[in-house]
Amino acid sequence: MARPTVVLCHSGSRSALAKQQLQVNRLTRAANLRGGIRSWKAQGLPVEHPAATPKGP
Repeated sequence: MARPTVVLCHSGSRSALAKQQLQVNRLTRAANLRGGIRSWKAQGLPVEHPAATPKGP
């Protein structure tokens, strides 16, 4: 079984539109993070930050 694809943005509005487009294009296991990352953080849920990539010369 395919894993779901979760889309998110700051407030959840743009990612809701992205989820709809994914579903229109037959990606049926798409999900939106309702309220966005802002809501996630407000609930005290963990956020991982990717390691900084070194700048080129």
